[in-house]
Amino acid sequence: MALRPATAVGAVVLVTIGLSAAPARAVAPTVIKGKLSPGKVKLPKSARKGQAQVIAMNVDTSAFGGAAHVSRRGRYTLKLPAGKWALRSSVVSLGKPFASFQSARIVARAGQRRTLPLTLKRFKKPRRVKRRAHRSNINPRDGRAYKGEAIGIERFDVVGGNSEVGPLGNGIPEMLITDLLQSPRCPMTIVEMRHRQAILDEQAFQQSEHVDPASRVEPGHLIDPEILLRGRVEDRPGTPHRVALFAWLVDARTGERISEDVSSVALYSAIFESEERLALLVQRDLICARADRSAPTPPAPAGVPVPDVPVCLPSRARSSCPLPPTPPVPPAAPDTYTGTFSGEADSAGADTHWTWHGTVVMDAAADQSHFPPNGAPAGNYRVFTVTSGEVDLTLTATATSGCTFAGTKHLDVMPGLINTLTLQLDDASPAYALQITGSIQDTLDATHSGTNCPNETTTPFSIYPTWASTGSDAHTSPTLNLVDSQAELTPESPFDFDSTMRWSLSPG
Repeated sequence: MALRPATAVGAVVLVTIGLSAAPARAVAPTVIKGKLSPGKVKLPKSARKGQAQVIAMNVDTSAFGGAAHVSRRGRYTLKLPAGKWALRSSVVSLGKPFASFQSARIVARAGQRRTLPLTLKRFKKPRRVKRRAHRSNINPRDGRAYKGEAIGIERFDVVGGNSEVGPLGNGIPEMLITDLLQSPRCPMTIVEMRHRQAILDEQAFQQSEHVDPASRVEPGHLIDPEILLRGRVEDRPGTPHRVALFAWLVDARTGERISEDVSSVALYSAIFESEERLALLVQRDLICARADRSAPTPPAPAGVPVPDVPVCLPSRARSSCPLPPTPPVPPAAPDTYTGTFSGEADSAGADTHWTWHGTVVMDAAADQSHFPPNGAPAGNYRVFTVTSGEVDLTLTATATSGCTFAGTKHLDVMPGLINTLTLQLDDASPAYALQITGSIQDTLDATHSGTNCPNETTTPFSIYPTWASTGSDAHTSPTLNLVDSQAELTPESPFDFDSTMRWSLSPG
């Protein structure tokens, strides 16, 4: 398949980039700068509306080797090793179809600096052109080394009825490739998976009589994935509207799942910030956690005796090479909390006593790294909001005239952002803040008995509104099960209330 240089073609996207054999010494990369011009597809107007990226794939190996975010003005900068590359441009926007374009095919030479304009257009008749020290794994096809493990990112499943979320099935993997390539925390090679058959077909076509032998792709260098990254996008309508992202690793050969989930939940309007957090978790807790466990032990300093233990060589059976202990992994952040709450409030001056007990279900609404609860450490936090709940309140009161009042009321807990749980992420002993309240506009009709009572059958009392609260400062739990209490003493007054609140909330 011949491609028009520096423009998009209507062919199936062939994009993947990675590093080929590691050079013996460091060489300057090729720096490619340019502007991505809109065509039928427009660039997103803001970071909350969408993202555009340019990704480079090695034509020989199908491994991704570089990626760049595109600015709001269309500017991009790529740094690539020497080699033959296919450039893919893509746009992910909320409420619009995922758009991807094969934009150019280039030959990069060490130390080059090039300006390469790209465009978001498709052409019906492309022009034929002639082509002119970390741990590495070995490609069995050609014996060349590549960085880390070969990882293929598949299309994400989309769960939910919102049609605007559907394009994220392809959009989230595209953004993950860009983020992983731009900020690698450990050795890895990302290879094309969503269009792999198109790459195999193209390589087969390259060997036919229809292609100039001088411009053919050399066969035998394609890198097969060892690990697949799979994921799911969950649309969660409600108040507020949320989107949850999940990812996990699968053995590419056996299909066996080899990791737990990592997840990020955010408001619908913050989906792109949520993807950035998912990329961080995928690197740290999935890909790099595997790399850390398989890293070789550094040699002992000269003069230090070495214990007499068997040497673990790659040629030996896997069973003869004991793995180092697995590093502690923070518990996965839950997506829901369920549980109970109860309490009592007394006013000595008003001779009034309230008791209550209730149940609640809270769902993850958004992840944030700013504004931690008062008294909580800086870090990443997940906000949960009430989706359902109920409470039963009981009142007993005695007036100075001798009339006594009693009553009960059943209320639903209000859903939405008024009732929240803010939980620290990535910590086995998380800090958190809890607030479950009612409205002082709600009243309880109490019946009365005794002397000097009102003529009406019942008397309305404004309910006691705070049912579960960590107070002015965050609490800390030894586990993800949140079980605690909070006592609140108010200054002495005719209508002051001293209260004790208790809660027991568990994930799931």
